[in-house]
Amino acid sequence: MNDQRPIGRRQTLRALIGTGLGLAIAGTGGHRNRGWLTGPPPVAAAEQQTGVCYAPTNAIGTRPGDGRLAETFVASMSGKLSRVQLDVYKPANTTGDYLVHFLAVDAAGTPANKVLAKARIFDTDVPVGNSVTVNAHFRPHKTATLKAGKRYAVAVSRPGPNGIMANSAINGCVNDRMFRSDTQTDHFVEIPDIDLRVAVFVGF
Repeated sequence: MNDQRPIGRRQTLRALIGTGLGLAIAGTGGHRNRGWLTGPPPVAAAEQQTGVCYAPTNAIGTRPGDGRLAETFVASMSGKLSRVQLDVYKPANTTGDYLVHFLAVDAAGTPANKVLAKARIFDTDVPVGNSVTVNAHFRPHKTATLKAGKRYAVAVSRPGPNGIMANSAINGCVNDRMFRSDTQTDHFVEIPDIDLRVAVFVGF
């Protein structure tokens, strides 16, 4: 899934086009389906997938500065949150740790600023690339307990001068929704017809 080839000027410009809208088109021909995660992720024996949206990438979600991107999903099974996996776009000469926050949602299904669990992925642990798979690991005694059938949100950000760029899919997953927020505390606004590529796991 990783592609760590050098990023050309054309790719970088294409990604940056969507900064204002929180979206950059990376391709065409997206269709609406549920993309189940493939390949051998580094999982523990007791870990199970409770939510996923891994349709083929054809867009890049972006938010500058302290802005956040978020994807909501309905948990398919109960358990303690152990890991969140997603794909980021990391251009060369950019800096900033990645913050992954697991959030509650309000009655309308919009992410709320109620953090149920959080993790940090250090910038030095993420190689440069246009599709880099990263994993946020949560500690058993500092995590959230998910309930099957309940909706939650995964928010990702990269506070600093470069902001967050994450691989996404146009019309990617039917039951999930993508949102953006301009700061770490501002309200979330839906980005229609696009989804953040993310997988959520429970169990240790």
